[in-house]
Amino acid sequence: LTPGAESSTANAINNAGQIVGTRNRATAFLWQGGVTTDLPDLGGGGGAGNDINDNGQAVGSSYTGVAPHAVLWENGTATDLGVLPGKEDSGASAINNVGQIVGSSGTTDPETYEVTSSSFIYENGQMTALPVPSTENYASDINDAGVVVGSMRGTGGFSKYHAYIFADGVVTNLNSLIPSGSGLHLAFAYAINNDGQIAGVAVDAQYRNH
Repeated sequence: LTPGAESSTANAINNAGQIVGTRNRATAFLWQGGVTTDLPDLGGGGGAGNDINDNGQAVGSSYTGVAPHAVLWENGTATDLGVLPGKEDSGASAINNVGQIVGSSGTTDPETYEVTSSSFIYENGQMTALPVPSTENYASDINDAGVVVGSMRGTGGFSKYHAYIFADGVVTNLNSLIPSGSGLHLAFAYAINNDGQIAGVAVDAQYRNH
């Protein structure tokens, strides 16, 4: 546990051994050299540290006083990355060594609680929605070549979610890239490395996770 915390979670580590995470479910922190430092929020208190690249840039989310926004932490400063047009909140899930950031931005209907969410990429000071063909989708990771993986809600298969990959401007359902008759439905893509290998979760006909 980090000092003064009832609970803590480490979410990412870079090649320099720096770690980002969340303590007490509400405060983002950076751990390096045996010292834990709370990362600043966006004025509304609370936050979550989700990823850190080899340049020491960390990303996650923080409250602005109204809703959580995606945030970039760099040199002790928190930068609000904003939200997509028409959306209310956002969160950053990953940053690569080039400084490209991915995450999702969405809204929740106050009456039905239906979630609408869009994957985004943030680069050159601009947040742009990825062309994912779904009203509920989430970007999970990005490699140094700018290839993004995530999950989108859809129909068919053994899960209501489908893993996707975004490369060269095109979004592809990962289920279309695996052998037919495998008995598995690729539901969630969580990580991609610079070799293009993807880690995630698949579901079989008995609804077991793999």
